[in-house]
Amino acid sequence: MNNTQMIKLVDWIITNRRKNAFKEFPHNKIVAEIQQAIRHDVFVISHKKGVINGVACGEKNEDEKVIIIHDVLTTAPGVVKEFIIHCTKKYPDYMLVGLSHNRLRIIYKPKDFAKRIK
Repeated sequence: MNNTQMIKLVDWIITNRRKNAFKEFPHNKIVAEIQQAIRHDVFVISHKKGVINGVACGEKNEDEKVIIIHDVLTTAPGVVKEFIIHCTKKYPDYMLVGLSHNRLRIIYKPKDFAKRIK
């Protein structure tokens, strides 16, 4: 991702953030979160017709084979589904964990889950 794309993405996040997604993160903290998720290949940008409609960041723990989904921001449905599909294809042996509405959600068999949501 080049600098122009990163600036556009961070501006979109700052404009659209609400609740806990990237909550009160300054510009440089958002950039660091995105760069880390990209490095670990657990980052998805969703867009329709060239317009961003969501981002999802994750963190990968290779020792425990777990991907933690965090900082999901959407303006349209489908971003979490895209993130889960990306992760289950890329890391079929990893468990996916996420926090939703203050409850821990665990997907023990991500490969099976991906088949159900296609």
